[in-house]
Amino acid sequence: IKYGGDALTLYLMGSVIMLGRDMNITKGEEIAEQVKTILLPLWNCYRYFVTFANLHHWQPKSKTNLSENVLDCWVITRLNQFNQFFSKSVDSYHIPQATHLVQDFVADLSKWYIRRSRERFEKGDQEALATLYQILVNFCGIAAPIIPFIIERMFKNLTGRESVHLEDWPEAGRVDRKLIADMDLVRKICELGHARRKEAGIKVRQPLNRAKCKVQSAKLNDKLVQLIKDELNVKEIVWEKRDVKEPEVSLDTRLTPQLKAEGEARELVRQIQELRKKANCRLEQKIKVYGPKWPKEKKLREYIKKETLAKELLPGKTLKITTLND
Repeated sequence: IKYGGDALTLYLMGSVIMLGRDMNITKGEEIAEQVKTILLPLWNCYRYFVTFANLHHWQPKSKTNLSENVLDCWVITRLNQFNQFFSKSVDSYHIPQATHLVQDFVADLSKWYIRRSRERFEKGDQEALATLYQILVNFCGIAAPIIPFIIERMFKNLTGRESVHLEDWPEAGRVDRKLIADMDLVRKICELGHARRKEAGIKVRQPLNRAKCKVQSAKLNDKLVQLIKDELNVKEIVWEKRDVKEPEVSLDTRLTPQLKAEGEARELVRQIQELRKKANCRLEQKIKVYGPKWPKEKKLREYIKKETLAKELLPGKTLKITTLND
């Protein structure tokens, strides 16, 4: 009752009992972990989509989405890969393996695809919304046997159809293995870059001039390189082709006055967004902002206004906002 039927099902499906072995359930931590790592992230992905689909009055179309955005292409091929592996595991009765694949895909969807696509969703990008809709509907069809209740609610709300459990099994499309491998490299480089920032005590909000990447093969396309720049908040990527088993990343941590100004602007955006949250502002609600110090450069002031939906940046003793009526 405390955690729900889906959490218990996921726990049992992923346990050794499915291999015919004995097990004891003495505490609820293992079941609670299913809520934390799978059910809540999945529900948050669904809510995120619904929020921005409603905000931008988006409606699904019968035509299949053919986005050329690299993140859209990756998440679609990642879903196809998940479908193939999950189907193979279920067909061979390796149920715990299939259950663990669900957690991996939900993590990729929430922690990489949606997080790196936030700006597109906020702007109402039609291809991003169509892609996430396609992913959620098809994921529901695949994972319904082991997450029967939450997925049923999601599927009905997304499609208006009678039940996900009456649907045919989704067919897996082509898997672009090169894109999968390239994105794995991108994410590894980003992980190492974040570690270097942490070691240097420099927050991600602070832009840096460049990151140097030592890899065996530097053949990432421009779109993937831009992903690394955006994630690590660096202006330039310098590639060095070296005979290394794993990529190595180093950062130029020297801060020019311009970089410091950009970092301060990003910090102001964060603080203003916190004030918006405390004021229960609607996602599309405009505000006025008062503060003791604003960037001298017009481009940075315009950046703050754009990111926070501020109509004006005004002088004030402390940082505060006032909401505007539509």
